[in-house]
Amino acid sequence: ALSVLVPVLVFAAALPAQERRNDSLIAPVAGATRAGGPFAAAIEMARAAVVHVVVEVSGRNTFVLERPSSGVIVTADGLVLTHWTLVREVVGAGDKQLFVEIAGDPKRRLSATIEAHDEATGLALLRAAPQDGVAFAPLALAEGAQPGDPVVVLGFPDGEDQIAFGGVASAAAAGVEVTVGGSPLAFARDDIVLTDAAIQDRAHGAALVDASGALVGICSADGVASDIAEPTLKQLKRPSFGFAIPMRVARRALGAKFPGAVAGLRAPTPQGLAV
Repeated sequence: ALSVLVPVLVFAAALPAQERRNDSLIAPVAGATRAGGPFAAAIEMARAAVVHVVVEVSGRNTFVLERPSSGVIVTADGLVLTHWTLVREVVGAGDKQLFVEIAGDPKRRLSATIEAHDEATGLALLRAAPQDGVAFAPLALAEGAQPGDPVVVLGFPDGEDQIAFGGVASAAAAGVEVTVGGSPLAFARDDIVLTDAAIQDRAHGAALVDASGALVGICSADGVASDIAEPTLKQLKRPSFGFAIPMRVARRALGAKFPGAVAGLRAPTPQGLAV
């Protein structure tokens, strides 16, 4: 027994004494704000207004098109702002139905129709049908964001769960041109909002909200390049980032249909020039 215990005791004696824990490194500083606090308030205000846009296909087997597809409630009577590419296949298709799903426990699925759309910006307005027990909670509309303002991307990247990405807004150094469904879309530098929050291909239609929970823009990721192991030259030329279309551009594009529209706003030019 002794021959076994001796090496163990020697080894134990060779271990350095454990350093005293420095509580100052792990205890919160008095009066400190928890990281992400400003985003938490904005997310709580915005989450009821961010919806999942659903296209259901009926036939021998009824199924839902599985893709990232978000939208944002912008009026108390159920207008939803989203992208035309997410809903256009419903037009004239007898086997497809359009719905919006409101987050909650349980989720509420409401039938929807297309109210308006704009080819130049790729935006669309839907109208969700009223349903007993469902109150629409629209977001306030922000006129824009200043570089450095905290912003949050909130949407349904997997079609199931609401996910948020935080960051700051920044100005664009140049305009953006993307091709959507074979059609080019061009936005001037003043007609987009950039952010380091994750606007990748799964954030299409997601809301970009500021720290107060107001809607800064609708996220566009139609032309964003997906992760490809061996991309072609054409694929490499696609932008690796998404952007947000601000509310003043949506108001200009959709005219009187859009909440807060002002009479006399001109239609967008093909180049998307700023008002």
